[in-house]
Amino acid sequence: MKLYSILFLFLAINSVTHSKKIIQTTRKVDQMILVKITKGEFFFGSDEPMHYNYEKPIITVKMDSFYMDKYEISNKQFNQCIQKKQCTGPLHNDNKNHPVNNITWDNAQKYCKYVDGSLPSEAQWEYAAKSDLSLNFPWGNSLVHSNDHSIITDNIKTPGSIAFLVSTTFTTKINTDSLFGVSHLAGNISEWTLDDAILEKTMLLSPREFSKKELKKRRSENYLFKKKSKYKVVKGASYQTAFPLFQRSSFRTFYPKDKTSKELGFRCVKKASQ
Repeated sequence: MKLYSILFLFLAINSVTHSKKIIQTTRKVDQMILVKITKGEFFFGSDEPMHYNYEKPIITVKMDSFYMDKYEISNKQFNQCIQKKQCTGPLHNDNKNHPVNNITWDNAQKYCKYVDGSLPSEAQWEYAAKSDLSLNFPWGNSLVHSNDHSIITDNIKTPGSIAFLVSTTFTTKINTDSLFGVSHLAGNISEWTLDDAILEKTMLLSPREFSKKELKKRRSENYLFKKKSKYKVVKGASYQTAFPLFQRSSFRTFYPKDKTSKELGFRCVKKASQ
């Protein structure tokens, strides 16, 4: 096969033409757009040799349907929760359309309960990003633009840029929404999840823990890791991430529950009928 034919085949494999029917509704209490994540299976984690050990092992997870916020919760929405005395402040960002940040895990979970939901499990978050195609990134499998072959770095912006807004005017050279229609899962801010995080003696995040039955079958259902810990799993590399490769959907890190950071926010999920 000629070289250009091989290159064409590579680009075809690494571009995503598959599309899903996007199902959306609006939550009355805060006017957040909710996207339905339909039930399915995906490869959770990564076994790539160059990826971190704590992204392993890779395992098939069967997921039930749920609704996820299309965007991260904004300052405006969180402030309304404060005014109704269901959340505690103060806010640290005056731009009402920016994702709320500097929020502890407990305050994030309080907000999600206020809107009759919960923080997403790590598996829910990763499935919303990967879909049942188990994509490497929310937008597809490649770090390369199909139009000009440049590395995708325009997902990584500063807080004052258009990419950091929670508005529908968010644009880049490519469609960065996941196939389900969820926005800003990479390159905006990192996000709290429901899962506890266990650390090794070196203070690095431990690989995910599964039961013996799950490891034997290499399968799990609606995976959620709950073990007493003061740390929580955080998903989604933020706008300050130095390397585009870290925008991959399997990337994970952790923060203490009481940690606040300008790079850290959240979104909520809610169960859905099948």
